[in-house]
Amino acid sequence: MAPFVDSTKCSEELQVKFRQWYQLKDQGANFNEALMRNKTFRNPNIYRWLVDHLQLEEAGTNLPSDGRFDPAQLRKDFSVKGLADDQERRAREYAARKAAAASAAKASGSVRSMQFQSGGFEKLQTPMPPSRPPTASTQSHPDNGRSFEEAVQRAKLIAQHLARPNKQ
Repeated sequence: MAPFVDSTKCSEELQVKFRQWYQLKDQGANFNEALMRNKTFRNPNIYRWLVDHLQLEEAGTNLPSDGRFDPAQLRKDFSVKGLADDQERRAREYAARKAAAASAAKASGSVRSMQFQSGGFEKLQTPMPPSRPPTASTQSHPDNGRSFEEAVQRAKLIAQHLARPNKQ
């Protein structure tokens, strides 16, 4: 709902334009569809060009500047940058409070610790076979062959373990 109703009449020229638009609408014309079909409208830079060319004030208002609402008079922290700065300041304050609380808890000895228990995975009973000495292909980097062979052996052992039926 508008904050007030303006009782001044539109100029005759503006009323003629509105009548023309309503006639086109009655004939089935759709300005939005025509605009969307226009190749120029798909240009990502069209918005900036329109704002500059038409000298639009992006954060402006259509309300009269009689003091009821003037975006230029808003506090500076109501801007996007101001809100981002405020959010960053609050995040730093929160992190500082959290760090202070953690250090105070640690100093007083009230830090709780959590003990973890095994989820029930049984240790593999089959010992790892000894790795073979590096071959000629792995001489340049001795860990390559051994690491790969150990990984293959571990994979085989895990596959054997998973293939065993569960003991319940």
